[in-house]
Amino acid sequence: MATETDKGLQIAYAAALGKLRVETTTGELLDLLHDCPYQTERKELALALARIVASEHYFIRLLRHRPEEMGTALAQALLDMKKGLGRSRAHGGELAAALNDCAETLAREDVEGGAILLARVIRLLPTDRYRMPIREILHACADQMEASGARRMEYLILALHTMDAAVTS
Repeated sequence: MATETDKGLQIAYAAALGKLRVETTTGELLDLLHDCPYQTERKELALALARIVASEHYFIRLLRHRPEEMGTALAQALLDMKKGLGRSRAHGGELAAALNDCAETLAREDVEGGAILLARVIRLLPTDRYRMPIREILHACADQMEASGARRMEYLILALHTMDAAVTS
């Protein structure tokens, strides 16, 4: 994949690596996702990354929501995993408050504001306890949400999918 110049073949290789759950390619796949200008291809790359950390069902379920309902869907997903995330005593009540703020903002369909708050939630998570691909993906998602808000929706969905994988693994 690293030497391939055809973008279509790179996406195909990425899909295969995700299906095989090749964790060592996480950084390369994140770089491809970051540099990809096309939404359809970004979704494919995000799906490949999602498969590396867990079954793709959760990711696909979130991805299928209509854009006008995305905030509500993301808020519900965050609230569903809140209990698992709340087990962490890292940052005291700051994590719980950030989770609540993020869920409330998303529930109001303020996906742009929710993206910034979700990045904050990720920064408060004890990511050093997570295995490397989860940690690497969460940090990349937070970086992108801080930089571009909700313009790259695949990062919000990938972040929630990865957070769920962290909680359930």
